[in-house]
Amino acid sequence: MLSAVRIRLLTAVLASTLSFVGLACGGSTAGEAVLSQRPTAEDILVQASDAMSAASSFSFVMSHPSGTTSLPGGLFLTRADGAVVSPDRLVVNAEANYGRVFVNVSGIVIGEKAYMTNFLTGAWSRVAPEDSPFAFLDPVSLVSDLITKVEAPRFGGDAGVAGATVITGTMPAKPFEALVGTVDETRTVAVRLTFDAETLLLKQVLIEGALQVEDGPRASRLVEFSMYGENIAIEPPV
Repeated sequence: MLSAVRIRLLTAVLASTLSFVGLACGGSTAGEAVLSQRPTAEDILVQASDAMSAASSFSFVMSHPSGTTSLPGGLFLTRADGAVVSPDRLVVNAEANYGRVFVNVSGIVIGEKAYMTNFLTGAWSRVAPEDSPFAFLDPVSLVSDLITKVEAPRFGGDAGVAGATVITGTMPAKPFEALVGTVDETRTVAVRLTFDAETLLLKQVLIEGALQVEDGPRASRLVEFSMYGENIAIEPPV
């Protein structure tokens, strides 16, 4: 028979073991609860949409890690930068190829008035809005579509930039008419969106894949955004 001392010792060990098991189970439940409360990629996009809608102005830069963008008038865009001020002001400066000639061309839109430079002389003149090579450009719609029309969004890992949240996915070509004009609507491209982790404002988007008929299979475009809510002056040039 077991002595009273050994019985008490076994009882204590059993109680300690049961207590440990209970804590372990409770810890697992708590861990699962914490995981379930973490925002999904879809949650981040919804919050980012709210943050972006409050921005009254921003600037942008578009470059081409691979390829160019075909514009009306025989221009092939290599780089563009500009800014938008709500509700209806836009300025854009572009670097492009016209045949074998490298040219610079700028445009300004203020309400229903449009201006652009002659890419041979650099002189400003007023033009009909539909005659501008940038008539299609609508950065506000582009940003909205980038956030709301991403398909199969998922977290994309480290963006290589401190304080960034990255979401990857795919998008149909159609929304990118606001960026490049004419697109092949049958195509789908991969997108990589980088947000400021604190403000959830969009910092950049990498678009990989062919958007236009002229694009090669490895075409890529990078659009970077900054100066949200800052005082940006856009005035008539003439």
